[in-house]
Amino acid sequence: MDPVLGIRLCWALAERHAMTVWMMGSDSDDVTVDAMASYGYRVTEHAWLRVGYRYMTLRQVGRRFDVDIAVSGPGIGLEARF
Repeated sequence: MDPVLGIRLCWALAERHAMTVWMMGSDSDDVTVDAMASYGYRVTEHAWLRVGYRYMTLRQVGRRFDVDIAVSGPGIGLEARF
């Protein structure tokens, strides 16, 4: 188990509009990076509709196999806040 460090920044553009950027990563033997930028529209008091772009990498070296993956692309989602 390795430590992961991250940061998340949010900007309120208007009453119902916001931008969010976050990144987290680990610099151990198994390198992992996960970053995303998104635009959000507040639909209700507890729900946001989000559209953004995400980038993830994973490099893991094992005894029997090695993994080196990079995945990126657009995404859309519904965020529920409680």
